[in-house]
Amino acid sequence: MADADTTPTGSRNRARDTVFQLQHASRHYIDQSVSYLLLGVILGALGFIIAVIPLMLRGFSGTIGTSKLENSFLPATVSELVSKWDSVEARIFFGFELLAAFCILLSWYPFKLRNAGCIPAEGGCYLPVGPCTCINLSWANARQFFPPVGLVLVACVPSVQENDWDCEKLVLVVVHCVSAMLMFMSFLFAEAHALSLYSFYCAVQSIQPGTFQYKLRYLTWHLAFWPYLLFCLIQVYDLFSSLHPYVKITSFVLEVDAGLAMLANHYVIWYFAPERNWNPTSSIEMQNVDAA
Repeated sequence: MADADTTPTGSRNRARDTVFQLQHASRHYIDQSVSYLLLGVILGALGFIIAVIPLMLRGFSGTIGTSKLENSFLPATVSELVSKWDSVEARIFFGFELLAAFCILLSWYPFKLRNAGCIPAEGGCYLPVGPCTCINLSWANARQFFPPVGLVLVACVPSVQENDWDCEKLVLVVVHCVSAMLMFMSFLFAEAHALSLYSFYCAVQSIQPGTFQYKLRYLTWHLAFWPYLLFCLIQVYDLFSSLHPYVKITSFVLEVDAGLAMLANHYVIWYFAPERNWNPTSSIEMQNVDAA
């Protein structure tokens, strides 16, 4: 084994390397955040899209046809599509969405990407909890944890088809539904706060209204909100009456649209993040660079 370089020049080089690493450590962490977020978006979108392919193949092969639409298995929700552990759709959805949730969770993008939203360190906002003072939850923390944790539970705790419901399995169904609501609603509320939509006013604006980024995030928010609202209304109606096959298809498409719009919103955040264009050799302080 070659001896280590103990010359003064070698020591100085190692010291310079160490100092360089320490000085740029925060940039390395933020570079990881950018990469994790993009990977999470890609994996999440692939999970939604690829999981539908087996259903489409069954339709093309004649297993699902217009002449026997009433008797065909037509899922009204993504949860219903992936409700059986041993099905192709369930395995695909579980793998992709679990990895997507972990990547988004590891990115810590609400804290590391300045255009995502306000953070407590810069005077960011906290969730209103009424008279309770024991809860001190910031919007950044809510955005960081609630959607990916909800997605993990949705993937790991599958629903059960209505024909198989019993007292025990209803617990599984409730946990799955609450997790899905946690994922969608926490994202919608957090993004509404970041954009200062309606009553969700943000005192520390991270994105200026009227910019191209704001318009895209506003669009993706509405593309997630309205389909998800209609989807929920259909599911409430389904509790009291059976759904027509075409209504089931509509419900399924609405949920997929809401999920893809949510991921598209994350992609817009990634694309316009000032940290994505950092130059490692630049000495510019990033806090002096305004978010687009």
